[in-house]
Amino acid sequence: MSDLTPIYASWLQPRSPPPRCDGDGSRRVADAIERQPGLVTAMTHTAMRRHQRPAVFQPKANVPMVTETRDRLALQIRMAGESLIEHPSIDAYNTLSKMLASLNRAGMVPALLNRGTNVMNTICDRYEQSRHITVESEEAATLRQTIADIDAALHRLPVQRFSVAVAEVEVFYLANRIGENNR
Repeated sequence: MSDLTPIYASWLQPRSPPPRCDGDGSRRVADAIERQPGLVTAMTHTAMRRHQRPAVFQPKANVPMVTETRDRLALQIRMAGESLIEHPSIDAYNTLSKMLASLNRAGMVPALLNRGTNVMNTICDRYEQSRHITVESEEAATLRQTIADIDAALHRLPVQRFSVAVAEVEVFYLANRIGENNR
């Protein structure tokens, strides 16, 4: 056991960095640091490190949507659209409008959402006049096409941006509902 101690002890001793001579003066910087030990700056310290890792996860990184999440979300959007088309109600309208608002807030291409948003506005205008939610056949075809376009583009949305957008839309919706109840 004592025969191995000197070997391990040599591993524990600090090693000096190999001399560098790149031709651009980096050896002169290393020599100046050795002569003046208090001269270590942040620049020379980071230049001497080989691998730098970020201290924490970057919150702005775009995490792609996996297939299961995309398929589940596409199914939810399709079911909300079909529910509004087949059985028009205020709840079905609100569900689909919240989904479209979340997709818009998450950064989906506005050209994909414009036709569906225009149809939803037409349905809302008709509701304000007659107090009944109805969906015409042309509107149903446009909604189905918009949902198919959204389905094709869902994989481009980052998951964390979409989840933040859903939370923001839900908070906005609840705040407006509470405000209406207090009137």
